[in-house]
Amino acid sequence: MPSSLGRTLLLAGVALALFGSSVIVLINVVPGPHTPGDYLIMGCLATLVALLALFLIVIATSRES
Repeated sequence: MPSSLGRTLLLAGVALALFGSSVIVLINVVPGPHTPGDYLIMGCLATLVALLALFLIVIATSRES
């Protein structure tokens, strides 16, 4: 497997894991009962966390190479 493909798959896996764990944490933190708007906000926040972490990881690893 080429190095760039492995790096891309690893970054995608990290982003997916961060997204999933953020959703689980937010579902447990936000008081219920959950409305559709609550799920929208939780999804937006989880996406923000995953993309921000992915961006920071890409910036940090691109400086090393």
